[in-house]
Amino acid sequence: MSNDELNTLLNSVGHCISINTFLSATFNRKQIISSLNEFSTQEGLVRVLFEIDAITSTDKSKAFAIITQFTYLPVEKQVLFMLGSVFQLIDICLDSKNHLWIIKIVLVNIKKEYDDTNLISCGHLLRQMEKFDEAEKYFSRLLKEIPEDHEDFSQCYQALGLICFQKTNYELSLYWYSQVINLLKSNDPNLASTYYSIGCIYQKCDDYNQALHNYNEALHIWKEIYGDNKPIEMAECLNNMGCIYEKEEFYSLALQYHQKALSIRDKFQIDIGSTYNNIGNIYFWLDEYDVALESYLYSFEMKIKTLSLEDPSLGKTLANMGLVYEEDGNFEEALKAYKRAALIFENIFSSTHIYNIQIQEDIQRVTSLLKSKI
Repeated sequence: MSNDELNTLLNSVGHCISINTFLSATFNRKQIISSLNEFSTQEGLVRVLFEIDAITSTDKSKAFAIITQFTYLPVEKQVLFMLGSVFQLIDICLDSKNHLWIIKIVLVNIKKEYDDTNLISCGHLLRQMEKFDEAEKYFSRLLKEIPEDHEDFSQCYQALGLICFQKTNYELSLYWYSQVINLLKSNDPNLASTYYSIGCIYQKCDDYNQALHNYNEALHIWKEIYGDNKPIEMAECLNNMGCIYEKEEFYSLALQYHQKALSIRDKFQIDIGSTYNNIGNIYFWLDEYDVALESYLYSFEMKIKTLSLEDPSLGKTLANMGLVYEEDGNFEEALKAYKRAALIFENIFSSTHIYNIQIQEDIQRVTSLLKSKI
């Protein structure tokens, strides 16, 4: 699962989610964890384990079936959940021992309690399947069929804004999100999320002033609602603001925002490695190479605990370490770091990929510098 998907789920605890495929589950927890550990994670992905609570006596919708007799392993009990099954998201916690996230969900009776929620879920299923045109038509039609005072009305606007953003139609995305702002109360968490989404659009369009304005609006609402109990989405907002200030070369401000993002991410144990990498970048630009290197080393240490040894994110951090060594005149260590990064990039990307081209230039440059010292 991607970090973005996990962040979305973390902000949706207590709500319902719909699975956009048939879901096969097993009673053998040890086997699943063992299988998960055999898979290497790519950049931006995390391992997750769903713990599902489903009560057979109350399930009148035939949402699942025990299919032991149809599996290739007769001793293995398996359960098949139907396409579009709806679950209530109960809790999400990190299993640090097995390096995975535990997502606890409960199967719900759609017909009895969740008809309206499922209407929204169906549209999001289409979006998650990247059927953006169909999803857009679905939500547009839903807007015509539900009253304006219905709680799902603003969610349709938000969904349309997200769909248009994913289609890179930023102008139309802004239009839909602006409609949400006109509908929601000032203390609604969805209003903060909407301002955050608008900020993302302006950041994509390189309109940093408008991006920062909307990010600040989102932060203000989150602080009013949650106080010190900051949501993970707030960390994403602070991180984006830090990246903007870095691009505008306001390095002290950038550092402040990345450190604020780190304080939240540390609580959730999400994206800590990437945050330290961002902090290292700021210290690099400030010519504080010792602190930059320390940040990159810690970033690498955190990433290697959860990511595959061939994850491109590890390669990026190694390349950054190489830059620090090079700027500090330690060409031998710089070359080692660049070569380690090159091994990762070569196994993932084509020879014409920008990462491979850049790292080979770095290696050639440092090799020449070493020869000139002899």
